[in-house]
Order: sequence, then C-alpha cells, then structure tokens
Amino acid sequence: MSEQAQRIAKCYRRFYTSQHYEDWDPRIFERYNISDFLRHVEALDADVIYSTARTHNGHWFCDVGWEGMHRGLKGVDQLRAFLDHFHAQGKLVAAYFSTVYDKKLYDEHAEWRQVDAEGRPVAADEGSWGKILCLNSPYKDHLIAMLTRLIETHDIDGIFLDMTFFHSNPCHCESCTRLFRDRHGAPPPQEEDWEDPLYRSFVQFRLDTNHLFVRDICRAAKQANPDISLGVQHQVLRGGAISGQTVALGREADYLYSDIYFGGGYLHMSVCTNIARAISRQMPEIGIMTRPGSHADAPNMKSLDHLRSEAFTALANGGAVMFFDIMFPDGTVQQPMWDRIGRVLGEIRECEPWLGGTPVKSVAVLYSERSRVWYGRDDRENRYDNHLFGACRALIEEHIPYDIIVDLDADTLAGYQVLVVPNAVCLSAEEVEAVREFVRGGGGLVCTGATSLWNERGEPGGDYQLRDVLGVSYVADTGMYSKVYSRFDADAPIARRLPADGYITSRGPLAKVELQGAEALARIVYPLAEPSADRFVNIMTNPPAVPTDWPACTLHTFGKGRAVYFAGGIDRDYIDLSFPELKCVLSDAVRHASAAPLQVELKAPASVELTAFEREDGEQLVVHLVNCQPEVGRELYHTRHVIQEIIPVHHLELTARVGRPVRAVHLQPTDTPLIYQQEGDEVKVQIDRLDCHAMVVFDLD
Repeated sequence: MSEQAQRIAKCYRRFYTSQHYEDWDPRIFERYNISDFLRHVEALDADVIYSTARTHNGHWFCDVGWEGMHRGLKGVDQLRAFLDHFHAQGKLVAAYFSTVYDKKLYDEHAEWRQVDAEGRPVAADEGSWGKILCLNSPYKDHLIAMLTRLIETHDIDGIFLDMTFFHSNPCHCESCTRLFRDRHGAPPPQEEDWEDPLYRSFVQFRLDTNHLFVRDICRAAKQANPDISLGVQHQVLRGGAISGQTVALGREADYLYSDIYFGGGYLHMSVCTNIARAISRQMPEIGIMTRPGSHADAPNMKSLDHLRSEAFTALANGGAVMFFDIMFPDGTVQQPMWDRIGRVLGEIRECEPWLGGTPVKSVAVLYSERSRVWYGRDDRENRYDNHLFGACRALIEEHIPYDIIVDLDADTLAGYQVLVVPNAVCLSAEEVEAVREFVRGGGGLVCTGATSLWNERGEPGGDYQLRDVLGVSYVADTGMYSKVYSRFDADAPIARRLPADGYITSRGPLAKVELQGAEALARIVYPLAEPSADRFVNIMTNPPAVPTDWPACTLHTFGKGRAVYFAGGIDRDYIDLSFPELKCVLSDAVRHASAAPLQVELKAPASVELTAFEREDGEQLVVHLVNCQPEVGRELYHTRHVIQEIIPVHHLELTARVGRPVRAVHLQPTDTPLIYQQEGDEVKVQIDRLDCHAMVVFDLD
C-alpha cells in the first residue's frame, strides 16, 4: 500500500461538494469565488477534501491543458487552488472524477453510448442523467488518457472514481455485441429469459466486463502514479437491478465508496457499510448526502440528529464518513447546512482516539452474491435482498454484533461463534464443505428458506447440499398457499418469548422437509382454505386452522455444533411484517446455536445498535452504542424517512466477556468513569443515558 493510500486510510472525516452544473447560462456560478469557497471548506475541518476534476456533464474543473473547463469558474483551476491551499495545511486533497456519466462525450460520440436492443439510449430522459457511456466501448481508452493527464498535471493525493457501472438496462452497443459474439459465437439475446443459457452468459458477461473496466482504469492510474490512493464507487445492493458491479471490485481499488441515501431505509447504513468493509482493501468510505432523500431535496436540510445518526452508524460499523453537499447554481453554498456538517465532523474528531480496530468475532452473516444474481434473477429484492436485510435487522434490534462475510472458507469463518445464512440458495461444493467443517468443529449455523438447494451456477439440485448438516431433506413446498403459519413447541429453546400458542406468520411458501436426524421445533399450519375472488372462509382474515406434521423449524446436532433451519423466509417476513415475534425467534436461534454465550450482550431498547472492536493489540475493547430512531409511523425499509429528533434512552446494561482483568471502564468521548462488576471473565456495566452515540471503552490488563 502506498504512503498516500495509508494516510487516507486513517482519515475518518472527509468532505466533497457536488458541482454537476451546466455552463450555458451566465447566471450559473455568477457569484463563484474561489477564496470564499476555500474558506467555507476549511471551516469544516475535514481530513480529506475532495475537489471536482470532471463532472457528469463532462466539464473539467481543473486545467489539464485540454478544452472543456466549466466557464463559470472564470479560468480558475479549482483543483489546483485546493491543492495549494490545503497541502499548505498538511491536509489531503483528492480529485472527484465522474466516469461513464459524461454528457459532453455522449454528445460527441454516439458509438460510445449504452443502448438497448433497439439501439436507443438505455436512459431515456433528456437530462444529464441520460448521458451514459458504455464501459466496453473506446470510451475506456479515452478515460484512461484523461486520468493519466490529470495525474500528470496535478499533484493529487487520490482520485475518487464515481459511477463505475452499467445502467440497469442491458447494453447492446456495437462494442458489447462484438465482444459477446467473439466469446459466445452469437449476438447478445434481446429478451430476458433466465432459463436460456445464452441469456445467463450475457448476465455473466456484464459482470465480467464491469470488473475488467474497473481493473483497467485502476491499473492505469496506478501506473501513472503508484503512490496515488484510489477509491471506487460500489453500489452492489442499490435497487433490484444488476448494475454489473460485484464484490470482486474490492480488490482493484484501495478503498470502496458507497453513497447510502436514507430514502432506501436506515438498515442500508449498517448493512452496506458491513458489506463494503468485508470486501474493501482499506476502510470503506460512506458517502452521506446532506439532503433528506436526494440532491433534488435541496434546499431542504437533514436535521442535525439525522446527520449524527447516519455518521455514527457508519463509523460504528467500521467505515469512514464523507459528507457531500451541493453547491447552489450561483456558486455559493448554504451556510446553515454547512454549519451542521461542521458540528458533526467536530463530534467525529472527538471520537477518533477510540475508532478503528478489529471487529470482535461473534456472528457472521453471509452475503451470497451468486444467490442474489442467479436465484434473485428479476426480483432480487424479494427473492434475496429482504432475507439479508431482515436477518441483519433482527440482529441489530437484539443488540447482537455481526459482520457480513462474502466468502465461505475456513479462514473467513475462523473465530466466529455462529454463521447466519439467509436464503443463500446458490452455494458451491467448496462453500458447503466449509460450512460443514465449521459446524462439525463446534460452530453454530442458522439458515433460512432454500439455502443450498441450488449449485453455484443457479441450477436446482433437488435436495439441500447441506442436508447432512441440517438433518433434513427437501420434498416440495407449500406453494399453493399465499400464507401459511408455523406453530412452535412451547418448550422449544428458541420459542420461549413467543405467545403461549407458539404461532408465527409466514408470507409465501415454506419448504416441506423430511427429518433426517433433526428435531422439529415447529410444524407448518395451513389456513382452512386458500381464498379466491369467489370463495373464501372469512372476508376479513384467513387464520391458521389445519395442523400438519411438516417441520417448519428444526434443530440438529452435527459434530460438535448445532444447526437451526427455518423452512421459510422468517428473515424476509420480518422486513415485510415487522412482527416482534419473528425477531425474537430468529435472534434466539442464533443464541441457541452458539456453543457459548456471545462475547458482548446488551439490555436496551430496540433502537440501539451495538458493535465491538478490539484495539491497541488487544489491550482495549471498544463497544459502540448507536441510538437510531427513524421517524415514527414510517416504513423502515422501503420509504423515505427523516429523523427529526433522537430521544435519549436510559439504564442500559452491557455485559462483556473479556477473558482477562479489567483496569477501568470509561464512557467516551466524555471520559466518564463507569462503575463495573467483574466476576471471572464477565464484566457488567451500567450506562445511565445514551443520546445518539457513545463508546464504552474497556482497558484490559
């Protein structure tokens, strides 16, 4: 890793101003003043400052000796001004560079555009967002030339490469068609058909060439300056479409960047930061838009508590924070918004002595890219994403720290107590064997839905590859019913927080399985009949009525470990339904599958997320507590919400099993001593009040 990359990797406070403006009107940037702009940015006291090099519109904001500088700059090389000003203060300056989205080159080179099967641009709107170039066209060579020229003319510390992906619609441009024909002997299929091997090859082609695009431009930038730090935008869970981005991008750049808009739901901040941390070579960068939903919301501002909630959720999950705000059309900034940003960046600075470290290994949650692509197909949100988000939501609200992993092998799984596998339908034989050995050696397993029913290529196998570990065999599913139920045995170890009747609701089909050594903890219960437009039991409801012997949840001992299997999508159901019983059963399954109590536990309201890191070569345990409270009455995942106010929570009880004597416990960053009780390895601490974020720091002997 280069010196510059190492420096940026240690910075938690980063800032960028979005300037994607046209220059056809003299009023655009008429009040732009570089001295005023530098003064505003300096007041924020960020560690890494991003300055625009090239925008979505194709305008340069620096002089590389070519035409195309934004006329509103009045000849000012903004990037050089930033470099001169902030380098003199010992701060890092990186260039923002828009790739793929480039209006100027789109207008000049029709043959470089992403187009659909009819030859029409893949984004039909007439604005700059519709000006999208193809990653496989000669544009890539021109982009490499632009990046090389930028690096040669400006002493930048890094580059952030934005928009490095295909549009959601397949591209059928001449370049893609020629490359695909060369590889597969046929043109790309024009219709989506997941049963067609040629179409599946087209999907894989899209993934492969997106990776090659990022690899090639990163290598070219490093060749121009090996010391430069490279960040690449990564949006692997943005929406239901396959953009082409994969987890493999993580090994091409120094760090990954994810801009997580709260309009997508608060869970993205935790889950997507975790995914980025799992695949990024350095600490990932989490971009936080300062407007309530998107750029279109300016001048409306996120509340101070909303900014705090986002920032500290990202930090607590192992990311750096990059705030980005938008410049106004006249070239000025909105001072009240920048005041809020400055306050939060100042609060982050106070926390920095205790940030970083190695996550405490407790629970690993698998993100299965193959399952999302090959099983998720044209409905990835419902068939895969909501399973992942639902499992993570249950763990967050039950204060169980988790890491997302993207590889299933012995090295990745080593040290974890429990592996959670949410509907990972497509697993390879090697991945299955890694899970098998993990459980055989004493690890806990919790999996849901159709996990391991298909191979890694998305081909159904007829039975679970993990059938020996789960102790069940697949027979069929309950597909004729839109809703079925699970009824848990009142004595089941994971059902003790359920109502006395043991019922939970399941949306969609459950698997019908035969026991092959496992114990049934719950059984499937059908409604009396599946309603139709003309025939139903009750116009208002369709409750459980017909018990069956089909297991709905099982427990199996395999080697030294335990495996809990849910025959349906209890994780997805928790996203869709929000019934607390679903969360209780899922999280208690994790606790029961573990061979020992989890290392860190917390008694607190559901709004508090807990994460834990070891620091100072194991001499310090830092437990982050983040109090996230979405707006009351809003859906948590699908709709926009605004955090208007964070209400403090009181009387939290934290238990940490540290394995060694504790010298002191403090609440940081206020440096408040906490009274603690230690009995053997177990330390109990009371926290009287939590506002947005605090860290419980254990100093260990």
